[in-house]
Amino acid sequence: MILFGRVTITLDGTPVRLKTGAKFGGIGGFKRTSVVGETVHGFVESAEVCYCEFSITADDEVSPEDIHRLSNTTLIGEVREGPHIGTVMILRNAYSVNAPEVTAGEGETPFRFESAAKWEIK
Repeated sequence: MILFGRVTITLDGTPVRLKTGAKFGGIGGFKRTSVVGETVHGFVESAEVCYCEFSITADDEVSPEDIHRLSNTTLIGEVREGPHIGTVMILRNAYSVNAPEVTAGEGETPFRFESAAKWEIK
């Protein structure tokens, strides 16, 4: 059974050579933390940053430094197969937060983009 399926990601309209395992987080824009005493009293809410974590394959055509320099970027993730096919997730004003680290051999390079904006899901 395919649960989420393949996803493509574009940064300002440019597709990236995505490896499997992209993660979309902060959906909903807040997190809840339980308040506990002798019993559970309830919860408090706090803002949660929206983010996308993904890895690419770096090669002669892909510059990890150029991707890391991106800021105020529109990141779009689109589900290409499975029961959620056609779902589009848009994160505006996104920026890369971690300096790139390239793994020898396959050239795997992980990224994390964050934004104060909320995910738009269509």
